[in-house]
Amino acid sequence: MRTPISKRICRDFRSNFIRYAAIFTIIFCGIALGSGFFVVQKSVLQVYEASLIDGNAEDGQISVAFPLNEQGLNALRHRTKEAEKIFSKEIAYTQEKTVRAFVNRKTINTAAYYEGRPPDSASEVSIDRLFAEANNWRVGDHVAFGGKSYVIVGVMALPDYSTMLKQRGDIMADDTHFGSALFSQEGFDALGEDALTYTYSFRWTLPLSDKESLEELTRLTESLIREGHTVTDAVIRPLNTNISYFRDDMGGDVPMILTLLVMIFLLMAFLFTVIIKSTIEEEAPVIGTLLSLGYRRGELIRYYMSLPLLITLAAALFGNVFGYTVMKDIFLDLYYSHYSLFPFRLTLDAGAFILTSSLPLVLIAAVNFLALRQKLRFSPLRFLRRDLKKRGVRKAFRLPVLPFLSRFRLRVLLQNKVLFLVMFVGLLLANLLLLYGVSAAPIIDRYTAQLGESMPARYEYHLRGPIGSSFGGEFTVYSVQSEKNYGGRRLMITLYGYENEMPYLREYPVTPGAPEAYASRGIMEKMKLRVGDTIDLYDKYQGRPIRLKLIGQTDDANLNLHMSREALNQLMQRDSGYYNGIFSDEKLDIDERMIVRVLDSDKMEEAGRSLTLFVRKIIPPVLVVSVAIFLVVVLVLSHVIVQRSAHSICCLRVFGYTRQEIGKIYLGVTDLALIVFELVSIPAGAYLLKVSMTFAMSKFNAYIHPVAPWPYYFIPAAVGILLYQLGKALQMRRLERADLSEALKENFG
Repeated sequence: MRTPISKRICRDFRSNFIRYAAIFTIIFCGIALGSGFFVVQKSVLQVYEASLIDGNAEDGQISVAFPLNEQGLNALRHRTKEAEKIFSKEIAYTQEKTVRAFVNRKTINTAAYYEGRPPDSASEVSIDRLFAEANNWRVGDHVAFGGKSYVIVGVMALPDYSTMLKQRGDIMADDTHFGSALFSQEGFDALGEDALTYTYSFRWTLPLSDKESLEELTRLTESLIREGHTVTDAVIRPLNTNISYFRDDMGGDVPMILTLLVMIFLLMAFLFTVIIKSTIEEEAPVIGTLLSLGYRRGELIRYYMSLPLLITLAAALFGNVFGYTVMKDIFLDLYYSHYSLFPFRLTLDAGAFILTSSLPLVLIAAVNFLALRQKLRFSPLRFLRRDLKKRGVRKAFRLPVLPFLSRFRLRVLLQNKVLFLVMFVGLLLANLLLLYGVSAAPIIDRYTAQLGESMPARYEYHLRGPIGSSFGGEFTVYSVQSEKNYGGRRLMITLYGYENEMPYLREYPVTPGAPEAYASRGIMEKMKLRVGDTIDLYDKYQGRPIRLKLIGQTDDANLNLHMSREALNQLMQRDSGYYNGIFSDEKLDIDERMIVRVLDSDKMEEAGRSLTLFVRKIIPPVLVVSVAIFLVVVLVLSHVIVQRSAHSICCLRVFGYTRQEIGKIYLGVTDLALIVFELVSIPAGAYLLKVSMTFAMSKFNAYIHPVAPWPYYFIPAAVGILLYQLGKALQMRRLERADLSEALKENFG
C-alpha cells in the first residue's frame, strides 16, 4: 500500500521549487559539460588511433634529392615490409595560400573521404577537409592550380597530415593558408617537374620501439648513401609532427574539466547540506507530528531523499541528452576545426558515464542520508518544540560592554556560528568557481604575450645540421623527456647548448663541458626544483638517462634548459663544433632545405594562441557553467539565510518595527558577515586558484603562471554581495506580504 506521506511530494516540490531548481541546475550543468567533453575526447582519440590503422600510416619516411634507382629501391625494400613513393609538389593557389599536391596513395597513408571519391582523371582533384572548409569549397566546384582548372571530386583527410604543419618543425598549424590535395597520376604529372620533393613512406617489417626505429632509419639512410643517393630528410613517425602532434597534444585539456567537475561536486555536497538542514528546521513540527503518529525514521529518510534523488535522475537524464547533443557538437568543433581527422564516430565511454552520472547520484544519496540520519535523531517532543540543538545547557559567552544593537548582533553571530561557517565555505567554493571561469582567459593571454619576450633573439633558426657559414649565434638544440611523469605524462624538455662568446644569453655564463644547466622558470615551478638540485631526464631515442645540476634560473615560461654547447654535443655524441641552430636579430638567408623551423619573436604570441587553442575555446562554456552555478549558490544562500531569520523578523514586525529597523537589528550581522567572508575569500580564492589551475594545466607541456590580474579577484566578491542583496530584498518583500498571524501560528503553533 502506498505511504500516505508520499502524496506530499508534489506539494513539497511546488513550495520548495527554488531549492530543487538549484539542485537541478547544478547537476544539469556539471553532467552536460562533463559528458559532452569526455564522450568527444574519448571518441576523437579513438578516431585518431583508428586512422593510423585504417589509413595504414607510415612508420617513417625518407626524402632524397633525386628518385631512387633500382639499387636504392632494393635497399629500401630490403629493410622495410612495404614502401610507397609519395612525391609532392608545392602549388601556389593564391599569393598567401599553398597546396601540397600528392598522387593518390595506394597502400600507405591512404585517405578517408567525407564526401566524394578519389580523382580518376587528369582534371579531377580531392581536397583536404580543413582547406576546403576554409575556402568554402564543395564537391563539384572548380578550382585552378598551376594555371589549370580542376573539378573537386572528393573531400578527404590523410593520416600523415592530421595536423597541418607546412614544415614539421612549425609550432603553429596553419589550416587556413596550407592544405593537401590528391591528384591522379596524369593530373600530378601535368603540374610539372619543377620543385618536386622525392619522398618515400615505408612500414617496418616488425614493430619497433622509438630507439630501435631511429637506429633502423639510420642504417637505411646509410644504405641509400652507399648507393649514391643524397638523403635530404628522414624521420620516423614519433618525430613526424604532422602525425604525432595531435597525439602529444591530447590529454592536456582533461585536467581542466576534471578540476571544474570536482568544484561542482563539492558545491553540490555543500548545497545539499544547507538545504537539508534548512528543510528539517522549517518542518520540525511536521516531523514531530509524523513521528508521534508512528512513522519510523527510515520512512522519513526515504521521503526526504525521494525528491532530491528524483531531481538528480532527471538532471542526469537531461544533462546527458544535452551533453551528447549540443555540448558534444561544441567540443567536437574544438577538435575538428583545428585538426584534419578522419570522419567522427561516436564511442560511448562507461568510465565517463560513471564519472558524470553515477558519481553525482551516489554523492547526493550519501550526503542526504548522512545529514538526515544526523538531524532526525531527536525525539518527537523536541521536534514539536523546534529544539534541535544538542543536549546540555551551555553558559552564554560573556560579551563586553557594548551598545545594545552591537551586543545583539554579536549574540546572533555566536548563536549561528555553524551556519555562518557553512555559508563561508559555500561562498568560497562559489567564488573560486567563478574566479576560475573569468581568470582563465587573461592567464592564457599573459602566457602567450610572454613567449616572444623570453626569446634570446628576434629570430631562432633550427637547422638540420651545420651549414658552414658563421653567423655568431650558433647553438645546439636537442629534445629530451623528464624522467618522471607529471600530470600522468612525461614532459618534453628542450636543451640549448651555447658558448659564452655568443652575443646572446651572456647573463647565463656556462662552464665548457660541465654537466650543468640553467633551468627555465617553467621547469622550476612545474617540477618543484630549486637552484642546486639535480634534474633527471630521459633520452627516449638513445634509451639513456641524463642528469644535470641546476646552477641558475632563466625567466622563461617554456620548458627549456640552457647549458654548455660542448657538454650538449657530448650528450648527443657529436663533434665539439657541431651546431643545429642560430640566434639572430636579423633575418638570415639560409637554404630552406636546411631549415627545420624558424621562431619569430613577433609571431610567438600568435603561435602561443595556437598552442592553447583548445583551452581558449573551452573557456566560454566553462565560464557560462561557472556563472550559472555561482548565481544558484549565492541566491540559495540568501534564501536560506533570510528564511532562517523569518521567525524573528515576524516577531519584530508584530511589535511595529520597520523594514529598515529590522535590517539594522537582525539582518545587519548577516550583511556584515557576508562582506567579511567575501573579503577573506579574496586571498583564499587566489591561493585555491593557483592550486586548481596548476592541476588543470598539469598535462600542458609548458608552465602557465596561475595568477590572474588583481582586479579579477574582486569580481566574485562584488558580484556575490550584489546578488545576496538582491536575493535578500526578494525574500524580505515576500515576508512583508505574508500573513503575520499564519506565520506566527506556523512558527510557534
